[in-house]
Amino acid sequence: MMGLEAEAVCAMLARARLAFRAKLRGVVRGEEGCVDHDQALQVLARGLDREPVPEDDVNWLFAHIAGCESCQRAHSEMHEASVVYRAWVWR
Repeated sequence: MMGLEAEAVCAMLARARLAFRAKLRGVVRGEEGCVDHDQALQVLARGLDREPVPEDDVNWLFAHIAGCESCQRAHSEMHEASVVYRAWVWR
């Protein structure tokens, strides 16, 4: 409808979750210096939403986060953000 690629939506959703988490915690997220950050967020968001993720993408993600502190942090934050927004009671 909006002409967005699915991959772009996944990254936008991941950034929104991270912003939600930061807002609830009262923290400011830093800039991400990793050139593969959006790709990592896409794979993380798809996995956390229980969407099918190709095995090659999963393998790439875990190899990447093994050496990227920024994406390691995003991985942990995404897990926390997913739990928080799923448990949030909307009024």
